[in-house]
Amino acid sequence: MLTVTFLGTSAARPTVERNVSGLAIHREGETLLFECGEATPSAR
Repeated sequence: MLTVTFLGTSAARPTVERNVSGLAIHREGETLLFECGEATPSAR
């Protein structure tokens, strides 16, 4: 099964409601990060 998770939908500058852009794809026990903003990988 493939799952897509939006980690943030803002631009390069985060706001209180939205984090910087980021997308996680989960598939077969593996997580791939795309379009990660600063500090996205350490926030999971």
